[in-house]
Amino acid sequence: MHKPYFVAASLTFAKGGQPGRVAFTLKDLANDDEPLLHDQVEGALAQLDTGTHPFHIGGKHAEPEGSFHGVVDDVRLSAGALPDDRLLYASEDPLPSTLGFWRFENKTGTLRDSSGKGRDLAVGAVKTPDTKSTATPLAALCHALLNSSEFLYVE
Repeated sequence: MHKPYFVAASLTFAKGGQPGRVAFTLKDLANDDEPLLHDQVEGALAQLDTGTHPFHIGGKHAEPEGSFHGVVDDVRLSAGALPDDRLLYASEDPLPSTLGFWRFENKTGTLRDSSGKGRDLAVGAVKTPDTKSTATPLAALCHALLNSSEFLYVE
């Protein structure tokens, strides 16, 4: 608690009888001597349902009670896995594989996409959750990554 962390996740879908994988990278930014930590989880996820809900950082669509209650800094979404030396922790420049890059700074525009792809964020009204619909797998994955206390203590 009360420490900044760098977090990255890379998703590989299950294919050809082989399980899928989510590879995690974590770095305690309060201690420069700490190395990047890596872990991975295998599963049967074969695809993501893109659904019709907008992309949310730090929560699931229309579920304010499940939102991340911390501070989120730079967020970069990339197509494809990146090696350690290309992660946002080591390289703050947009890459050709960058799909969106949000820095949340006043000088660049708090909600502006710094990747040049024009995917600016918007602040919308929070709606009452629809109990008949289910969250898309992508939203559920993002929610789990940002809210899992177990993830913060990967060794």
